[in-house]
Amino acid sequence: DMVMLRESPWYLEIEQEALQRGMQKGLEQGLQQGQAALVVQALSRRFGSVPEELAARVRSAPLSAMSALLDVALTVQTLDEAIAAVDQVLTQSGNGVS
Repeated sequence: DMVMLRESPWYLEIEQEALQRGMQKGLEQGLQQGQAALVVQALSRRFGSVPEELAARVRSAPLSAMSALLDVALTVQTLDEAIAAVDQVLTQSGNGVS
């Protein structure tokens, strides 16, 4: 019976574990999105308009690349340098162009 299954400790444990995984993934996704927004904002403050292609590449970058991307946004001298450096960071993180 399905009701008995849903009330079993085994089912409840699996359900709880799935919920925790979902919450963790959601937290990581939110953190990634927030950091990407900060990188794009830093680029905008420094260089004015940021090409949508560059902003999209930053927004699609993994959370593990965000610290390096913020360093790029704060240290490069030109927007062209930023584009090249973002590509380099993303290639090194396995999420870039070949």
